[in-house]
Amino acid sequence: MTQMWRGWRRAWACLLICVWAGASVECVAQAAAKKPLEFEAASVRKSAPGARLRGVDLFLPYSKQQPKSGLLSANLFLCEYIAAAYGVTDIGLIAEMRKTLPEWAGEYDIEARAEGIPTRAQMLAMMRQLLVERFKLRVHYETRKLPVKKFVLAKQGKLGPGLVAHPADQSCEVGGKAKLCGMNTGWDKDGRIHVAMVGVNMAQIVGYLGTLRANGEILVNKTELTDDYDAHLEYILEAPEGMKLNHPAPSGQLLDEAIEKQLGFKLVKGIEPVQVLVIDHVEPPSAN
Repeated sequence: MTQMWRGWRRAWACLLICVWAGASVECVAQAAAKKPLEFEAASVRKSAPGARLRGVDLFLPYSKQQPKSGLLSANLFLCEYIAAAYGVTDIGLIAEMRKTLPEWAGEYDIEARAEGIPTRAQMLAMMRQLLVERFKLRVHYETRKLPVKKFVLAKQGKLGPGLVAHPADQSCEVGGKAKLCGMNTGWDKDGRIHVAMVGVNMAQIVGYLGTLRANGEILVNKTELTDDYDAHLEYILEAPEGMKLNHPAPSGQLLDEAIEKQLGFKLVKGIEPVQVLVIDHVEPPSAN
């Protein structure tokens, strides 16, 4: 917050100097460009009970989804807006950040309008500004040594059969249907979960697999792989202990085993310094 306020003051100071000095249009434009991106108009309301989630694709931590217009319509938890706006992509780190939020910070319905068609990065910058203005959000980063699971290659220099480099000149397709690079598709067939990822980097792979594991562990990419990849993963869910199934349990690999056998990664326990986003202050949103 302090850095943003200082940046705002510097922008206005530069603008005033330009005007007083009778400087060129370029100087004024350069000063104005430092102004934080913001929505032209925005409505923030507490979500109605049972309201469906909206805007998930844009705010998913591993998504490359780009806005199709300047209109934003989303219904998500406040921690999800904050995580996306501040670039927190790991599910475990989002869980750490959530611990610093007050109990009232639940789901919020946000409708907003931006000028033109912004990029995803610009839309998230506008969301960051909205959180600061409407929720009076203040944050800082801390480096903490925390338990993690490290993604490493199970066999040095060798990928699993379900992971191949994505050719730079090849379109993103799954099953003959065009998909956006960086996106994933999941489906259930005969009790087995299938996941296809197209044109994804390791940060996206680790981020998405973290959402599938959904156990709050912090995942750290230690593979040193830098290419984009196409991945296919098939696994079964572990039935809760003591639960009786009405059908035969499907055969196959559980998720962590499938990650190792099919993608070529193993998860190793460790303690690593990680950057955690800490909420210093947040208030219920100001009135529309």
